[in-house]
Amino acid sequence: MNKIPLLVDQRVETGKGAARRLRSSGKIPAILYGHKAEPVNLVLGLHEFKKALEHGGTNPIFELEINADKKTIKRSAILKEKQTRPLDSFLLHLDFLEVSMEETLEFNVPVEFSGEPIGAEKGGTFQPLLRELRIACLANDIPRVITVDISHLDVGHAIHVSDVHLPPGVSAVDDLGTAVGTLLAAKKEEKEIPDEEASKEVPQST
Repeated sequence: MNKIPLLVDQRVETGKGAARRLRSSGKIPAILYGHKAEPVNLVLGLHEFKKALEHGGTNPIFELEINADKKTIKRSAILKEKQTRPLDSFLLHLDFLEVSMEETLEFNVPVEFSGEPIGAEKGGTFQPLLRELRIACLANDIPRVITVDISHLDVGHAIHVSDVHLPPGVSAVDDLGTAVGTLLAAKKEEKEIPDEEASKEVPQST
């Protein structure tokens, strides 16, 4: 799990006009949905946020330091939603969700495959079926990636969610019977008919 500090300000002005002025000055309007508390309107720098995302990896916890009424409020949050402009993916608005470090949450985590399947020697080809796995855990236990060992796979076999070894404190939300990946058999080559045979005319019966 990766914690990213992020400085933000409480936003007083709301509405489309205020939001456009913020964007033109290099800022992003945002909102923090509180943990059993009222939402808080925020504003933060576009450049600072993009830099934080670059170092945040998957499912980072943002340690928000909110400047509000001459005092600083600290909140832990995840990014719930990014609203972007369809034409150029320009960031328009951010939704943060405050999290409690003692509350179990659900996350999508990337899947990586490791090892060489034993069936590869027989011509088998590995086919990944899931790129992400939905898991449940505390915020402090979020893995950056789920590594799936496929070295035991033989031709025609599959590995399922129930076979994936998860870190301590992490459980799978996806159905345990869902296939994560499979080893496909090699395609049989079609026997080609020589041109001279293919061109022979079939005798006509009389």
